[in-house]
Amino acid sequence: MNISDNLRKLYNDSLKNDQKIDQKEFTEIKKEILKDNVTDQQEKLLLTEMISKKQLTKEVVPLVTELFSDQYQEKDSTLKTLAEMAERNDQLIDTKEFALIKKEILSDNKLTKEEADFLYGKLAEGKFNSGTVPAVFEFISENSAAEKQETVTIQNTPPNEKQEVLSIQNTQTEKPVKAEEPKKEPPKAETKKEEPKKEEKPKDEGWTHKAGLRGNFNLTSVSDGWAQYGKEQSATRVEGAMDGELNYKTGKHKWSNKFLVEYGNIWLKGGERAISKDNSELTTEYSYTAIKNGNFSIEVPFLKLFTRGPMSELGDRRIRESTGAKMVYENKETQSKYSLSLGGGLQQSHDKVKDEWLNEPGAEVIVEVSQNLNVMQKTMAVVFDKKPEDFNLLDRVEITGSANTFLPLREGFSWSNTDITMRSGAKIYLNEGKNLWFGVNKEWRYGGKESSTWENRTTLDLGLKF
Repeated sequence: MNISDNLRKLYNDSLKNDQKIDQKEFTEIKKEILKDNVTDQQEKLLLTEMISKKQLTKEVVPLVTELFSDQYQEKDSTLKTLAEMAERNDQLIDTKEFALIKKEILSDNKLTKEEADFLYGKLAEGKFNSGTVPAVFEFISENSAAEKQETVTIQNTPPNEKQEVLSIQNTQTEKPVKAEEPKKEPPKAETKKEEPKKEEKPKDEGWTHKAGLRGNFNLTSVSDGWAQYGKEQSATRVEGAMDGELNYKTGKHKWSNKFLVEYGNIWLKGGERAISKDNSELTTEYSYTAIKNGNFSIEVPFLKLFTRGPMSELGDRRIRESTGAKMVYENKETQSKYSLSLGGGLQQSHDKVKDEWLNEPGAEVIVEVSQNLNVMQKTMAVVFDKKPEDFNLLDRVEITGSANTFLPLREGFSWSNTDITMRSGAKIYLNEGKNLWFGVNKEWRYGGKESSTWENRTTLDLGLKF
C-alpha cells in the first residue's frame, strides 16, 4: 500500500516554511494516517524518515513514539530483555547488539507484524545508533517483502476443470489473477575459466637485509682546582659503530650473515690521540630447519664461520669454524626472538706477543635474546587499571642480550681458558618509524687465557636504523 497523495502533500507542505514539522502540522498528518484506523508499513517508514532526518520539533518526537506504541505489542520477554540489555551500556543499540535481536526475531524464520512494530518503535525512540539505522530499515524491508510475496496453488483438481492460480499480493486483500506466463531465462553469460593463482612467496623468502649506525661523543675536562690531577687536562672521545644483517632463505634452507664494526678515538689536550675502540666481527652460517612447530624451530647449522678482532691490525683476532644445533623461538606479533646454539668446532687465535697462531678444538655455546616490551602493555593496564593504549610507549622499547662462548678442550676443560663475550642493551625509538633511537649498551669480555682479565665498557649511543 502506497502513501496517499493527501498525506504526501501534507508532509511536503509542512517542510516548506522552516524545514521542521511542529505539533499543529503533525496533528493533521496523524489524522490522515489514522483515517483507516491502521498504520501501514509505508506510513511507518515515512514517520521514521522524519525522525532520522531530524524534521520534527522536540515536542513532536514523543507524539510519534506514542503513535507507534499504540500500534504494536512487544514479541515476548526475551526480545524485550535483549533490547534493554543493549540499551543499558550507552542507551544506543549498535550493529553487534542488533545482530542478537535479529537472531531472536528470526528464530521462527519470519518477521511478524508485531516484531516489525517493535523495531519501528525503537527507531522512533532513537534507540539505534546512526550506523545501525540503515541495517534496521534493510532488515524490515527484506523480511516484510518476503512475507507479502506468498502464493497459493490449487493442486489435485478434478478432470475437465480449469486450474486457477491465486496470488496473494497483500495480507489484507486477496484478488484472483491470471496465471503468469513463465519468464524466459536470459541466456547464461559465458564465464571465463579462472586461471590458477600463483602461490605468493612468504615475506621472509628470498633476500632480506637490515643495517644500523650508532655513535657517541664524550668531552671530559678537569681544571687546576683538582689537585689530584695536577695541571688542567681535557679529553674528547668520539666512537661509532655499524652493524647489519644480510640473509637469504628458500624453503627450509637459510644463509645468515651478520657483521659489526666498531671504532673510536680519544684526543687528549695537546693533540695526542689514542684508539679507544677497535673491533670487527663477522658471522656467516648456512643452516637447515629440521623441525618447525608454530613459533618454535630447530635448525642444524651445517657450517658456521665466526671471526672477531681489531680492524687496524691483526692483534688477537680469532677465527672459528663450528657446527651443531640451534633452537629458536620467534614471535613476530610480540617482536620476540630467543635462540640457543650448542655445538663444537675449531678456533684459531692469534697471539700478538709471540706472533703465532694457535689451533684448538672446543665446545661452543651461543645465546641471543631480542624482546620488544609491547608484551607488557596488557599487564600494565591491569595493574594500573588503565587501557592498554595508555602504555603505547612500551612498543618503542627494545631490550637485547647475547653471550658468545668457546671452551677449548685440548688440555681439558677449564673456566680460565674460556673465551667469552657478553653484551646487553636497551634502546627506545624516538619516532613512530622506529629508525631513530637512543640506547645504553654494556659489554663484558674475557680473553680465553689464564693471564686474561675481565674487561667491560658502557656506552650511551644515538643510533639510526635503515
